[in-house]
Amino acid sequence: CSNSVASTQRETQLDYRNRNLRGVFRQDFGWLDGRLYLGVDAILSTEDDDTYNRVDFTRGTLRDAYHLQEKNIAPFAELSLSPLDKLRLTGGLRYETFKIDIDDRSPGGDRDGVREYNSLIAKFGATYELNQDHRLWVNVSEGYYLPNTSQTLTGVNARDLPPEDSLTYQVGLRGASLDNLFGYDAAFYRTTIKGQGLNLLCGGDATLCPEVATDAATYPAAAGEVRYQGIETSAFYQISEALRFSFAYTYARNEFVDFVDSSGDYSGNFNAQSPKHHLNARVQIRPIAGLQAEIEADYLSAYFTNTANTDRYRRPVLTNLHASYEVTPTLKLHLSILNLFDVRYADRISATNEALPVRTYNEGHQPFMLRAGITARW
Repeated sequence: CSNSVASTQRETQLDYRNRNLRGVFRQDFGWLDGRLYLGVDAILSTEDDDTYNRVDFTRGTLRDAYHLQEKNIAPFAELSLSPLDKLRLTGGLRYETFKIDIDDRSPGGDRDGVREYNSLIAKFGATYELNQDHRLWVNVSEGYYLPNTSQTLTGVNARDLPPEDSLTYQVGLRGASLDNLFGYDAAFYRTTIKGQGLNLLCGGDATLCPEVATDAATYPAAAGEVRYQGIETSAFYQISEALRFSFAYTYARNEFVDFVDSSGDYSGNFNAQSPKHHLNARVQIRPIAGLQAEIEADYLSAYFTNTANTDRYRRPVLTNLHASYEVTPTLKLHLSILNLFDVRYADRISATNEALPVRTYNEGHQPFMLRAGITARW
């Protein structure tokens, strides 16, 4: 088990302010039951990020200081039509413009800079009503993700990287039967991300790494490709007024398609901290009027803790208990027991890619915890 050295030697102070404005215009049409949305999202945020050296848990000298201004303006349009009674089509466009301005106020700092990004992204969806209780749906959407500021401005050998581009396909079926005593939702998804940021070795090449060009130094590059695909399902069955069963299950295959960074070639490997199977099951009972109790079990399959796929971790099954009792229409009592059997686990584990991987335990386990409360209305 290891902790971050920086967490004991540094202290960070953040001052973050965010302002968000959204305007939307809606117009309905009699033709094909059409509906049009036109709008714009405007976000302006500022952040002061100051990091100090710390000695014996006492704040010391200023190490790094940055003032960031971010502006995001995104006009969008969405149109929905029904060419058939049971078919609904929806399409949309969104033009993202993003600007970040960094003022480096570190001692001797000179990494001031501006980065601007823009992208036109589209989406399309369709829903078909098979019958009154069952619907088939399809979605296709584009997306993009901005590189972090250390890669583009504040880090050593930083450079102007493009955003990561993504394309997502989804198809699903949802519905209910037996007078809504049984319901289900199932979907297949596939997302491919291209241009993912990686750290590559400089190899002593000063043209690649103008600031630090040692053999061990790295530089950021938009060179990775990752694929996320799987199946998400959920269902419930109301066996009787006193008993209900429900579950949610996800099967995920998250893989590196093209991933060669400074530590090796991981193309074809699975993403770290990405379990294939996740099952959450719940049983709810109502033994008497006003009393409701639910027991929940959460299962994760073993997952790789590093990109080399040489180390695995399996979290134990977690069990929680929830109960409530309605004393009167205006008074309700609540009780929750988290980690009912007080099992020890790590919320998330990462490991190095060395021959003998070194693990880091993040956000240690949640022990047995009891919570009680009262809700009153008047």
